[in-house]
Amino acid sequence: KKTNPTSSSQCTCCKKLSKALSIRCLPQAMPLKLVDEVTREFVDNLKKNGMKLVVYWDGPGRRMKAMTSNKRNQAHDEQWYALQQFCEIGVLPFRQICLRNFSKSFPHSRIFQQQVAATLTSYSELTQIHCEEEADREVALASAQNSTTFSLGLDSDYCMFANIKYVPLTTLNATTNQVTGCIITREALADYFHLPSSESMVELAILAGNDYIDRPLAAFVSFESTSVEDAVDHLQLQDDDYKVSTGSSDVQKAIDFIRALYSFN
Repeated sequence: KKTNPTSSSQCTCCKKLSKALSIRCLPQAMPLKLVDEVTREFVDNLKKNGMKLVVYWDGPGRRMKAMTSNKRNQAHDEQWYALQQFCEIGVLPFRQICLRNFSKSFPHSRIFQQQVAATLTSYSELTQIHCEEEADREVALASAQNSTTFSLGLDSDYCMFANIKYVPLTTLNATTNQVTGCIITREALADYFHLPSSESMVELAILAGNDYIDRPLAAFVSFESTSVEDAVDHLQLQDDDYKVSTGSSDVQKAIDFIRALYSFN
């Protein structure tokens, strides 16, 4: 299969790495001093541009996400097994040598997050909020309640919350004299997909599957396909008040939870 040599998906790294260089590419090998420096640069540049940063931390509580948590735990176990195989016999779990593959296939240091937290704690003026459950809702609610507040993160869930401005972390560029980023709203996405209303984005999340309704459960809703493209085409033909339906009481509980979550109810 021919590929576009200018495509962003193509790897610019060399095809073969020495064992020593491979070790340096492991997420585990990232110096904590570098984590500290990057975190400080990020916070300092936001402060220099007059922005107030509030950090929300996930809590231990999870509702309606047992299946998603199990999948993540399995993926985490696979990452640690890949690290063990690499350490013992030098095997990489992928063919294309790319830093992105190292990041996806191997676990990060267990104290990576603790280092970020320690660096942030050194800023006495910075507010940190520890949530009882996942922080997504609280971050989104803060944005919904203040027109000058943005939800900064890396989670597509923010695209479904009502009346918030979401800035994906990967699009944020904070320098000493300016901050730029891509602002995403549910309303703009609904217009882009030509959906009947912004609430249709929530129905799209239900039809396509998400953290609360995965592909097996999605088979129980009143729609045959779990393709995002098919779901968009289907919703474009519906009225403003269209709601996904199901004959399963368990799936209905998940659907009700999703709608309440993204509406802050």
